[in-house]
Amino acid sequence: MNLTPSFVVIGSGLILGSTIDEIVNLGGKIKAIYVDNIKDEKRHEGPFNVKNSNHINLDLKYFLKIVDKNTWLVSADNKKIISKEVLNVFNDKAINYHPGILPTYAGLYCYQWAVNNNEKEFGSTIHFMTPKVDGGKIILEERFDITNSDTGLSVYQKCLKAGIKAMRKTLFLICKKKDIPKKNQSFYLSRIYKKANPYNKEIDWSKPAIEIESSIRASNFHPFKPPAFQTCIKGIPIIKAVRNLKSSDMPPGSVIEHNKDSILVVSGDHIILEIKTTNDLINKLKIFLKKSI
Repeated sequence: MNLTPSFVVIGSGLILGSTIDEIVNLGGKIKAIYVDNIKDEKRHEGPFNVKNSNHINLDLKYFLKIVDKNTWLVSADNKKIISKEVLNVFNDKAINYHPGILPTYAGLYCYQWAVNNNEKEFGSTIHFMTPKVDGGKIILEERFDITNSDTGLSVYQKCLKAGIKAMRKTLFLICKKKDIPKKNQSFYLSRIYKKANPYNKEIDWSKPAIEIESSIRASNFHPFKPPAFQTCIKGIPIIKAVRNLKSSDMPPGSVIEHNKDSILVVSGDHIILEIKTTNDLINKLKIFLKKSI
């Protein structure tokens, strides 16, 4: 009987590619790969059976044919919710990469919300999949620091690096038949994040400078569009804020001055913030500036 672990993998991008490479390096067999974009399809087709990820919950009969007791389902940067029926076929052998610390950061785009919340530490988690999204037992975490210069984009990139490392460790445990940790989550600590509604998040100048700055850093994915929310002034995206060493007795939201590439605005704790946006938008922003925003 062949006891070599085999895998069905669903995902995208760097995490998917690294997962495939690691399975091959460890001597595992890949039975199918589910992808959601043309780039990944072209990258992995040929040596592997590549399928559209939209079909994963429709392929129950296919799984009943190919899955045995040594087959694992690996979700490697996948946003599709996998049905209970499909998970049952894999019999508690389904794992997921989550870019966040569970259970306090479940759901979507947690890396952006972590910067918004001024977290100093974050990380990626590998956990077992259950019908409850992001609710399965934790296998391991890979943590990292968030600095005052980090943005939503840089923390997303740190999550990818941590996730690759965590997934490699997990696949090693599977392929080498090692004991796999199974840590229960404390669901009373759980918070589920998602895309903000409304998506554009207008700056509340009554807030302290550090909260405003964190919100702006969180939505800085320049030159890309942030996934969860966009911090704005009058609907104009803001990409950077720097806390000035000076303070002002003027009311929050007062514009102290503006120049060719930034404006100085008073925050709720009277610290002056230097607000920056892209060059093509700064002139548009000045149209709205009078005595206050």
